[in-house]
Amino acid sequence: MVCLLDPQIVVIGGGVPEIGDLWWHPFEQAVRGYALPATEKVVLARASLRTHAGLIGAGLLAMDG
Repeated sequence: MVCLLDPQIVVIGGGVPEIGDLWWHPFEQAVRGYALPATEKVVLARASLRTHAGLIGAGLLAMDG
């Protein structure tokens, strides 16, 4: 997807990044190893809301309605 969409940043959320470096380092190496040279500078980031994004979104939706 990085090669197809050419994003500036890829944000990974949910529980997967919570595994930590055991998962993150192989993920980053795979993206860097298989992506086209033009996408080498894409920023890989962990979502700041982590596993709470769904709860926060649901709360905001409830407050809006």
